[in-house]
Order: sequence, then C-alpha cells, then structure tokens
Amino acid sequence: MSDLIHSISAGNTEMTNVYKEKQRPMMPSAPNSSTNPDPYTVDIKAPRQEKKKKQAVTTEIDHSALAQFLEKGADLQLIWENFDKDGSGSIDAEEFENLIYTCLALFMVSQSDENVDVPTQDELEPVVSNLVETLLPKLDKDGDGEIDRQEFEKLGEYITEQFVMLKSGDRKDLTGSGGVSGLASVAQQMFAEAKEVRMHDYEKKKGHIDFFGGQILNYKAYRLVNFGVFDTVRGTVLMSFELWIKLGFLSLVFLTGAVVCKYALGATRADASADIIDFEDLKGFLAPLEALLAFFAGLYLQQILDRWWTIRADGIGGVCNSVADLSLAIAGLVHGTSKNEKNLRKIITRYGLLAHALIYLQAQERMDGEGDPEAWGDLVERNLVMNKEVKILKKLKRKSEAVWGWIISYLEHCMHSQAGDPNEDPLIPDDRLEQLTDICREGRNASSLVSLHLECQLPLPYVHLIALVVNLYQVVLALVSGMVCVAAYETTDPSKYGMQVLIIQIIQFVLYCIIYQGILETADKMTNPLGLDDIDFPQFYIHHTLQSEIKAIYNTSLNLPWQKSKKA
Repeated sequence: MSDLIHSISAGNTEMTNVYKEKQRPMMPSAPNSSTNPDPYTVDIKAPRQEKKKKQAVTTEIDHSALAQFLEKGADLQLIWENFDKDGSGSIDAEEFENLIYTCLALFMVSQSDENVDVPTQDELEPVVSNLVETLLPKLDKDGDGEIDRQEFEKLGEYITEQFVMLKSGDRKDLTGSGGVSGLASVAQQMFAEAKEVRMHDYEKKKGHIDFFGGQILNYKAYRLVNFGVFDTVRGTVLMSFELWIKLGFLSLVFLTGAVVCKYALGATRADASADIIDFEDLKGFLAPLEALLAFFAGLYLQQILDRWWTIRADGIGGVCNSVADLSLAIAGLVHGTSKNEKNLRKIITRYGLLAHALIYLQAQERMDGEGDPEAWGDLVERNLVMNKEVKILKKLKRKSEAVWGWIISYLEHCMHSQAGDPNEDPLIPDDRLEQLTDICREGRNASSLVSLHLECQLPLPYVHLIALVVNLYQVVLALVSGMVCVAAYETTDPSKYGMQVLIIQIIQFVLYCIIYQGILETADKMTNPLGLDDIDFPQFYIHHTLQSEIKAIYNTSLNLPWQKSKKA
C-alpha cells in the first residue's frame, strides 16, 4: 500500500508513465464545470442546479490524501479539504462524483502490482452515477443533496470498510442485498474489465476443440470426417450423463428379454428347444418400426436445425448487424471528440450491447416478471445498464425489444439543436431519421424473431409422437435383442451361426440406442441455443467481437487518413 501512495503522490512511476503515454489520466482531474452528470443529455451548456454560488476551482486534487487515509496514515479532514475545493463547507453532487471516481480508481490500482489501465471518469460515468444514486440518499440525512462534515464521517467509515473487504478478498460480502453493489464490488469488476481483452485469455482448448467461456467456439470438421471422430468426446452427446442412464435402463430391459427367452420359452441346449426360435422372425418384427423411426427422426432433426440456424443467423446475427450498422451510420456523421459526440457513441454502444445481452437472459428465463436481481446486478456491474433504467425495464415484458425504443428515441433527440440554441448544429441531421429508424426496426424485428421461436414451440402432439416412437423402438429393441442373444447362445444348429448373430445383435442394440437417444438429446439442446450448454451460442465471444467491431468503426471515424493532422 505504501508503494501505491508513493506512486500516486510522486506522479513519476512506471504506472503513471503508462497512462501518460495513452494520454489518459490514471486519477481524476479537478472538477470541471463542463462535466456532464447525466449520460443521456446532449445539452452540455445547461448549468447544474446549485444552492450556493461556487468559487472557481483550479487546484488539482491531492490523490495521495485518500490513499494515505486508507493506509490509516492520514486524517479524514485532509480528504475533506481536498474534495471540498470551493470551500462551501459541504460536498456537493459534482464533488461527490469526483470522490467516488477517485475511490474506484484507487481501489482498482490497489488490486495489482502491475500497471492498471484505469478508465477515465467519462468512461465510468454510468458506474459512478449508479453508485452516487445508491449512496447519496443513505449518507445525506437532511436531504439537501449535499454531504456536510458530520455526514462525511459516515462516508469515511464506508470507504474504509469497503477497502478492507476488497483487500481481504471477502467476496461474499461485496454485493449488498437486492443485487446492489458497493465500491469494492464495482472496483473488483472494473479491475477485471480494465485489463486488455485478449481473446486467447478466454479461450480454452480441450482436446481438439476450442471453447470460449465453456461453450464450443471452433472445432476441426475434417477430423470428424476421418478417424478423429473416434477420439472426439468433449462437447458431444457421448458426454451426456442422461444418455448413459438411459442405456443402463435399456440394458435392464435387455436382461429381462434374455430371462424371458431362457426360462419362459425354455431356450436351452439340453433339449435343443433353442433351435425352434427363428432369429429372423424376431429381428423382422423391428423392421417396420425402424423405417417409421428413420423418417420421423430425420424430419424432426431437420426442423430443429432450421430453427437453430434462423435464431443464429436472422435473430442474434440480425441484432448484431443492426447494432454495427447503427455504429457505422453514426461514424459517418460524427467525427468529433466533443462531450456530446462521445456521449452519442457511448450510449448507442451501451444500449446495443444491452439489447444483445437481454436476449440471452430472456431465453434463460432470468428476466421473467421483474427479472432475477443477480442478473440485473451483473448487467449493472458490466456497465450495460443504469439503476434508473433497471427500474423501467423491470416493468416490461419484452425487455430486449424495448431497448430499441430507447435507441431510436435518443437518436431523434440528437437531431435537435444542442442546448436549444438554434445556432448550434444538431449532432445528427434530421433527414437521417428514416434511415436510422429502419435500422432500429430491423434490430427490433431480430429480437422479436428470437422470442417468437423460443416461445412458439413445435406442436406438442408432433414432438410427443417423435419421442414416443423413439422410446418404444429402444425398449422393443432391447427386449428383442435379449431374446435373440439367448437363443443364439443356446442354439445347437450350426446353420444358424449363433455366436455371429449374438455379437451382431449386441452391437446393434448398443449403437442404435446411443444414436437415437443422442438425436433426441441434441435436438432438445438445440431447441433453445441461448442457454449455458456447451453447444449453445458463445454469448460472450459474440459480445466481445461485436464490441470490438463497434470500437474499430468509431476509431476509424476519428482517424481519417485523407485529412491533414491538426498538429501539422
């Protein structure tokens, strides 16, 4: 911790140099009158409501004061003096936001001895706003919207408590009741996200199959065509516990058939009674059922595959394409780095990723009713949604589709003059509304397509018939196989090739039961490919690739090679 204090106060450590090279401050700058507390507004000129006249703030904040306080080496008064920069005798909302961000930055840096790329305050604006919205009402006892010196004592106790929890690694207490996260929990999450995302950090290779987040990302199809199919087990139906339970049950039926043949029918070598049992008649009993099963199973699997591909290509693919198309359209219109332009890119990206993430949560039934608090907490910590947005979405049924309403509404909002000043040009020309609406409509249609396919299942009588035919075939096959094997073993007629028939029948029993049970289980998993099974869509891989694509589009819009550099 002492090294941390030294690095922050000295300002010349390796960590600080890393941030300077990236032209991003490791710690927050002094409060700025142009800071926009509301991530939705385009009006950066609207003044913040204040109770008292403020003095101009020009002094840089001494971040080492907070670091020393956490180390028990400084008085709380020193922090008060550093953050009450206007000397008003209270910490207002803007100063409180700056304090919370500084705490988050220090908490993140304290988790590693390595360089930590701390996001800027603009980048963490939704996170900071969520924390302020949660903490301020609890600390501001008199409800004046500011924190006085007495209330600041409670804040100091809270910061210390959260820091101790973070350093002790007591993660079970980092999240409060109802999914509300504290400073320690948020800092822990942001620390993980602040690290550069490298795809190989998330990929795991098991055998010859690449997994991403526990879900299959890539496999070598050519190996399955050849002998590699025999050593490929991970990610296949052979890993299904239910399949082997079913095979165990069918083995009991097999033994039942054998007992019936030997004792009920009296198939023994002693009196040559086994010779009177016709193997071909027993096996021929299954022929019509096998033909019917092959037809139904093939048709059923084809329908499941068609639905699976529609969800993947037109559903998830449609949502991702719409989000990327919106980013492309905005990148072609907005090339600046003003606060408003940054807000536009940030909010559209966040809402687009939120719409994508909600599809999976809805498919996993974690958004039923008001939704799972843990799921909402995860979205908040991932910086995809704000607390006030959660309150709105909780009341809605089609949450992913509803987000597209926010997207088009915000885009329309950006087509008006900034700050209501007719001399200020809007961020987006109003003649682009139809184009952007069409893109949002496509995104909303793609989200609805996924919901439609998941909520509207194949007809129950049809699916029940398929499952009934498969299960009846398996039971009859097991029973007949047991009888044939006993009769083949006990026969004394060499023309019946008893041992040959016995071996073939056992192989047929095992293979057919595994194949048809595997078809049923694979079809069941593919019915909803948005879950957490290994063959489901790799949600986080798609999320990261979409995020990277959006970032690349926006970065190119800010670096146009045919324009002369401003420095030139």
